[in-house]
Amino acid sequence: MLNLSPVNLLLTVLNLLVLLFLMKIFLYKPMLNVIEKRRQLIEQQFSKADTAQKEAEQLKTEYEGCLADAKKLQQEKILEAQAQARNEYDKILSEADAKAQKIVAEAKKAGQEEYEKTLRQAQAQIAGLAVAAAARIVTEAQGEASDKAAYDAFLKKVSTPEEGNKNGYHV
Repeated sequence: MLNLSPVNLLLTVLNLLVLLFLMKIFLYKPMLNVIEKRRQLIEQQFSKADTAQKEAEQLKTEYEGCLADAKKLQQEKILEAQAQARNEYDKILSEADAKAQKIVAEAKKAGQEEYEKTLRQAQAQIAGLAVAAAARIVTEAQGEASDKAAYDAFLKKVSTPEEGNKNGYHV
């Protein structure tokens, strides 16, 4: 059987208490310090992660704002370029219209001048023909037969290209 002596029991309890005290000093406190350091390290990492996440969200917001501003600026530039192109188109079109109107006016003026020149030439030729015919009629006023002969001679003279051109008559 087992012998239980009070001294043995006391020494065992004392031994256990010393062992417990030593374990508390050398094992428990360093282990608690390591656990505390780990807890602090984890908390720091979480706070850094939160800070990094907040900074990332802030940068994302700034980036989105810059992107929106860039899109707005791009739209403004496109509208400005379209307006400028439209103005340039209108300017070119009005210049072309003005040139076309000037050319038409010059053509009308040249045509009118040519018409008036031709009209004056025709009037001069008609007047010359009338004078020549009157002179022939006056000189040969001897009757109908002589009038007919003078008229035929006149037509023959006018219809010959060499003589008609010399006298300025054209048929």
